[in-house]
Amino acid sequence: DSAHPREIGPTDIDPRDIGPRGIGPRDIGPRGIGPRDVDPRDIGPQVDRRLPVDADYGLSTRVRPRRNSFTRRKRFALVKQTAGLYGFPTPKDKHAAIMNPPEPTPQPDVHIAAESEQQTSPIRDPKRRIFSPEGVGAATFVGTPIAGGLALAINDYRLGRTSRAVLWFVAGAAITVAILSLAISIDLGPGGSAFGIVLVVAAVKLTKTAFRDELASLNAAEQPPLGATYGALLGLPFLALLFATLYFLPPQLTIEGEYTKYGPIGVFLRDGATTEEAAQLADFLTTGLSVGIADTFIERRETGLVVGLVMLDEWFDDPDRATGAGYLADQLSAFVFNGEPLTFAAANERLEAQEEFPSQGRLGRLVRWGDDDQLFVREGVTDEEEQAVIVYLGNNDDLASTEGLVFGLHRSEDRGLRACIFLTPQALETDGIDSIVAGAIADLPGRPGADVCDLHGVVLREAK
Repeated sequence: DSAHPREIGPTDIDPRDIGPRGIGPRDIGPRGIGPRDVDPRDIGPQVDRRLPVDADYGLSTRVRPRRNSFTRRKRFALVKQTAGLYGFPTPKDKHAAIMNPPEPTPQPDVHIAAESEQQTSPIRDPKRRIFSPEGVGAATFVGTPIAGGLALAINDYRLGRTSRAVLWFVAGAAITVAILSLAISIDLGPGGSAFGIVLVVAAVKLTKTAFRDELASLNAAEQPPLGATYGALLGLPFLALLFATLYFLPPQLTIEGEYTKYGPIGVFLRDGATTEEAAQLADFLTTGLSVGIADTFIERRETGLVVGLVMLDEWFDDPDRATGAGYLADQLSAFVFNGEPLTFAAANERLEAQEEFPSQGRLGRLVRWGDDDQLFVREGVTDEEEQAVIVYLGNNDDLASTEGLVFGLHRSEDRGLRACIFLTPQALETDGIDSIVAGAIADLPGRPGADVCDLHGVVLREAK
């Protein structure tokens, strides 16, 4: 009652000790508590309604209280109140959870449940399906043993046996390489099909033995294995790869002989043949016979040279093929190998001789006496007779001016030395051709008799 007014003032009483809210002198003014000091939205239940749901702990920057509006204790109380409202655990809840942990829920035995489920209803897992013996056999038949080995490898891989799966595939690849090497080196012929059947049967038997228990389990679970259709589909890519490999494989890897290329002509040198003979053969095929791209082989036997050419399938069906092949053998012998006995071999695409035709010696050996003039000398003509005829033909102006003359010189047992001019079919039909031939041959050294011959050197008749 008697306190002096000066005894009560800001110097005697701490403003933070007045009231539970601790209002300081900055919060008290002549107008009391005003909007400048406290945001009205921070007072009352409106705070809860204005907080967004996705805000951190229920607070939003839009409604966050000012830095100096509340004390630290009241802001912490507001955080706890908002966290509890939106379901976040408060420190009290965390403490209660630590002190009173929930009792663990008993879990069923996984192994017992899985076994019971497997006994009652089998699981149809595609990853565990394996190839049947028929499927492995189909893969082997379509895609060679490497596809069959892959089918067996897939079986063991799906059953968890990885190491044995690798062995299956490696074994299938090794068998395939061995078979291809054998087929390239020798001609299996009809035995190749029988060998393939044996491989398929062996693959089926092997699958039944190696996967007997697994196949029985699948049948008991009414889960069919992968059959022949899946095996054939597995083998198709390997079949395509095999054909592509054989198509693009260089011929020198699959055909017997040392391969040498002479322009468009490829020659396989075999036993006894030389590179000089191969070069002469390629030159004659290109210039003499106008052959384009072709492969041939040349080898030497006890009976003489053998030259083989790849012939078309239609040629083998021609009934007159022996006549043309005999003339070709004579031409090769005369033009290329100086009249040496020769055998022409009609070969298939692998240059394997299918039919052989020996030369008949109807042309003899070639002796050139001009740029485009030729003289074929057969056996029985002496060197002196040959040289005398060559000198006469070279010095005769009338004969030298005629291009493309082909003379033949041979000796007959009963008629002695004979000479002929090779004539085209059109020239043979010319009137008086016999007298023309007889006149051209009459002055030859040695006075040989005159004969009319065709282009192949075959004597048709005596020229008179």
